[in-house]
Amino acid sequence: MIAEMGIVVINMLNIFFVSRYLGATGVAAYELIFPVMAVIVAIGCLFYTGTQTICAKDYGAADPESFAKHRNAAYSWVITAMGTVMILLYVLQAPVLDLLGANDGDSQLYQLSSQCYSWFLPSMIPGGVYVTACSLLYFEEKRSLLIANLILFVSMILGSIAVVLTSPSMTGFIVINTMAYFLADIYIFFI
Repeated sequence: MIAEMGIVVINMLNIFFVSRYLGATGVAAYELIFPVMAVIVAIGCLFYTGTQTICAKDYGAADPESFAKHRNAAYSWVITAMGTVMILLYVLQAPVLDLLGANDGDSQLYQLSSQCYSWFLPSMIPGGVYVTACSLLYFEEKRSLLIANLILFVSMILGSIAVVLTSPSMTGFIVINTMAYFLADIYIFFI
């Protein structure tokens, strides 16, 4: 539940900054690739929901060794699955963008859609790790979960403001997403 709320907040922040500084074409490009994002989020949900269920059993049984084993396996599977999907989607970028209608608009729509698609894919791995970690931090470290979310959202807002002040671009806004996920992941793994 917390991970889904995080995804909603991230999309609201993205739409806010993209709409203000890249206009209607920027929002159209962002929304054009949203079905790809939804598929990726569904894959992430598959992993963190399964992991949370298995780890809840271990946590309830007071079996920290099994909890740690299943948690570490979940991170490995998320990284492997997201990496595989990322490579597949990179290979299929042109047909996927064509299928989604990026070629149906003007050249700016295609350019912004292509930038958003290309730069969103690298955020899949840290994003998948982040949502999995959120589902597991809920068991043990609710304070750390709050701090990780604050790191993610504050770094996204500050990063987006920095992009606005330097040179507003789709690439800049989406790269900030990836960097914010990495910052939150770094905090999670070093707490």
